[in-house]
Amino acid sequence: MSKDIAKLELLKEIMVREHGLTNVCLEELRSSKNPKVQLNWLKQNAVLKHQYNEEKLIFTKLLKKERLKEGGPFCVLFFDEHVISPPAQLVKKYTTKDLTYCEHQDVFKKDRSPLEIPLEEHVSLENLLESLLAKPDEGLIDHPALVLLETLFHRHHEKEEKCFFKICESLLLPHEIDEILSLWMPMTEYRS
Repeated sequence: MSKDIAKLELLKEIMVREHGLTNVCLEELRSSKNPKVQLNWLKQNAVLKHQYNEEKLIFTKLLKKERLKEGGPFCVLFFDEHVISPPAQLVKKYTTKDLTYCEHQDVFKKDRSPLEIPLEEHVSLENLLESLLAKPDEGLIDHPALVLLETLFHRHHEKEEKCFFKICESLLLPHEIDEILSLWMPMTEYRS
C-alpha cells in the first residue's frame, strides 16, 4: 500500500472509530438513568470535535475544488433522501426553531456547494442536542426526539462512510491529507 493511500486510510479509520464511539454513546443513551451525560458527550465529542474537525479541516479544503460540484453516483441516493426528508424540517418539529449556523459555517452556505447537505445535518444534530439538553431531566429518556437524534446520527454516518469518504478519496491531495491528520490526530479521543 502506498504511503498516500495509507494516510487516507488512517483518516477514514479515525473518522469511523469516532462514529463508532458516537454509536456506543447512543446505545447507552437508550437505557440511561441520566441521559444528559450521554447528550453532553455527544455534543462535546460528536459535534464540537468530530463535526467541527470535518468542517474546519476537510470541508474548507473541499470547498476550493471545482470537481466537488460535479456530483457523482455515490451521492445521488443521499441527495434524494435529503430532499424528501430534510433534517432541518425534522428537527424543527422538536425545536420549533430554524437552524442557527456558526460563523465558520457561513462560507459553506454562501458558496451553495454540495457541502450544504452534510452541514445541514451537522447543524440539525447540534440544534436538536441543544434542545434536548435544555429540557427537564424528568421524562427526558422517553422523549421522542431521542429516536430522531439516533436516526439522524446513523444516517449521517452512513452517508459519510459511503459518499463523503469517496469524495475525499477523489479530491484531497496527499499534502492536504497530511495537514488534516496533523491537526486532527492530537484531538482524537478514545472513550473508555
